[in-house]
Amino acid sequence: MTSRLMEGQVDDSASTYPAPNVTLGSEGGYAALILHHGDRIRLIDFPEDVHAVVCETVNSHWPGGVQSKKTMGNLKNTREMKLKGYPWAGVVLGYEPNQQPATPTKLVNRLLENLFNVGWEFKIRTSLSKINQDEEVLMFRCGGPWQRCEWAAIDTHFEDGLLLINTPAHLAQAIREILHVQKEAHNPPPGYYGFKIRGYPWTHGNRTGENGTRLALRILEVAEEQGWFLYASVKQGATDAWHFCRVIPEDPQPLVDIPEPENPFEATAENIIHEEDAVSDAITPHSLLN
Repeated sequence: MTSRLMEGQVDDSASTYPAPNVTLGSEGGYAALILHHGDRIRLIDFPEDVHAVVCETVNSHWPGGVQSKKTMGNLKNTREMKLKGYPWAGVVLGYEPNQQPATPTKLVNRLLENLFNVGWEFKIRTSLSKINQDEEVLMFRCGGPWQRCEWAAIDTHFEDGLLLINTPAHLAQAIREILHVQKEAHNPPPGYYGFKIRGYPWTHGNRTGENGTRLALRILEVAEEQGWFLYASVKQGATDAWHFCRVIPEDPQPLVDIPEPENPFEATAENIIHEEDAVSDAITPHSLLN
């Protein structure tokens, strides 16, 4: 059977796809955030309130913030914002001494955190374009609410470095103990730790990739021992960044208050017995673990 398409013709019948079956932003719906063209964020099928969250996050955590925004007229439910500089091309802007540096990893970490906080859970990272190699597609599912979490990130910096971002001291120390550190950052901003590692674990010169892979496995193990779990891995330019979260424990329940007798000077033996029972009921091994 002869194809209805002649040579040189393009089939655009599938160029327009149906809208999602669920209302934008409703539970069970999916949406995507794309790191695009080195300096842009493209949002697909996110509701309006999430556009504002992403824009505010960029303005708060990237120098110069959002330079321009536009609606993609030919793509339904699609918005794009252009950032200053080229964060997805591996360009890191400078920072003032004793202030937190603005890195692409920090920005993505904050985007993941803020989307999580408004009910969007990261599901998968992929690259769907066979032409634009700089596209990094992050897909999210609407759900929640979830438990409150704190967030940290690790950037495989250059060929032999590790940059820890928004990282608590206990986690940084645990990771440092498994590294062969040659040099570390002097007086870094709070929450930041930089290590130069012996050898070149992230370089292609290590043909088997064993050293870098084994080191990554140890880092994941140590992080989990400290209560931190890998949430997402995102490629930004030439580096991979790992984003971790840890559930913030809920405030412990206070012990049961024992009411005093109406007249403390006339406490009876019966009142005292009831008070002792109340204490024994309130303080149990189970209550101490909660």
